[in-house]
Amino acid sequence: MQPAGPKIAEGRDSEIFEHGPGKVLRVARDGRSLVAEAEIMRLDRIIVPIGRRVMLRAFLSRVDKTAARRAIPAAVDHRRTDRNVTPAELTRMDKFAAWAADG
Repeated sequence: MQPAGPKIAEGRDSEIFEHGPGKVLRVARDGRSLVAEAEIMRLDRIIVPIGRRVMLRAFLSRVDKTAARRAIPAAVDHRRTDRNVTPAELTRMDKFAAWAADG
């Protein structure tokens, strides 16, 4: 399969290309198949969000929620300085900060 767009990143053993709206194509430099890795990544899309929620709930059960809520707007302000944050992420972060400020 040939990339549909420009190279956007590279790692120690592969290159990553744009491959359509919201898609990327990872190409191994040594020509090996990445099908098995792609299958694992499909599972990650299901498992990782569940794991994040479990870890977040475990963390929040042991933290001072009032103090954490007060710190959220500052954390969001700091995060806004990251040039890799997408507009959609900024929107979600702003909503989160507003929720925290209302608490």
